[in-house]
Amino acid sequence: MTGIDSLIPPGTPSVLGAAPDVTEDARAYAAAGGYRTAIGPAELLDRIDGALRGRGGAGYPTAAKLRAVRDAGPRPVVVANGEEGEPGSVKDRWLLRARPHLVLDGLARAAEITGAERGYVYVSDTAAGERIRRALAERAPRLPCDVVDAPHTYVAGEETAVVRRINGGPALPTAKPPRPYQQGVGGAPTLVANVETLARIALIAAYPDHRRRTARATLVTLAGGGAEPLLAEVPYGCTLRTLARAQGTPEPAGALMGGLFGGLIGPDRLDLALDPDTLAAAGRPSAVGRSASLPPTSARSPWPPPPSPISPPRAHGSAASASRAPARSATRSPR
Repeated sequence: MTGIDSLIPPGTPSVLGAAPDVTEDARAYAAAGGYRTAIGPAELLDRIDGALRGRGGAGYPTAAKLRAVRDAGPRPVVVANGEEGEPGSVKDRWLLRARPHLVLDGLARAAEITGAERGYVYVSDTAAGERIRRALAERAPRLPCDVVDAPHTYVAGEETAVVRRINGGPALPTAKPPRPYQQGVGGAPTLVANVETLARIALIAAYPDHRRRTARATLVTLAGGGAEPLLAEVPYGCTLRTLARAQGTPEPAGALMGGLFGGLIGPDRLDLALDPDTLAAAGRPSAVGRSASLPPTSARSPWPPPPSPISPPRAHGSAASASRAPARSATRSPR
């Protein structure tokens, strides 16, 4: 089973919540401060600006995407992209299953910023789709929202493939331009945002004074090295060696960072900080939340098996799942 752990400082708003082994319903999310309006859309955009980058692959500045959609034309559309095509990554489907209201809250905030009048949640995981539909039934959304199912393929989460599928076609990329922010769902300007990106927008809206710490943390799926896989929330600046040790590989021979398009990192570079600028300067990808440690016996070890599928979380209706960092002790995956 895939474990869950937090390495972020105590008191930091966390996308994992306080009870990551159980699901969070609308009542629990609202009791923990969710859906509240601490700041308006304009101020929220200002808080996001210069702080938050997308968590879907490219790491593009989130505020720039929001402004591009807002300024592209009338009646824009927002999409929560939960199609996790990267083999071995479980972060997005975990968020959709365990904290669906956090994602829906972030989607509504993005709609307020861009002026969108309709939203979509795009998924390929059956359990995640069911949980989102249940969450929409638990609390009527401020934004009319549909759930769209997609096949689980490597390219189905590419933004033009997302738009094409929602428009009724196959989940395959199209030529660009136009890009979705110019002409997307139904021909309207469309924001396609990763679900973790939206979750962090919701946390910044609820805890604006913690926006820097919220933006400078990320979910990473860790695997390999002979140890069980781990889904961890880690702060920027955390080293690859620290991540490997948290996952149970104390002296890795190297790592594969960033999924299938990532590169091998030798043991002499394991003290690189997990920070987009640091990794970019070193020529390493950073936006895909997937890292595989190589066991100490051989740097030529095969690609490790992907993390075991996470099972649907238990129902949880107490106010215990506050959006603060959970205890550092690892728990099992949501069930």
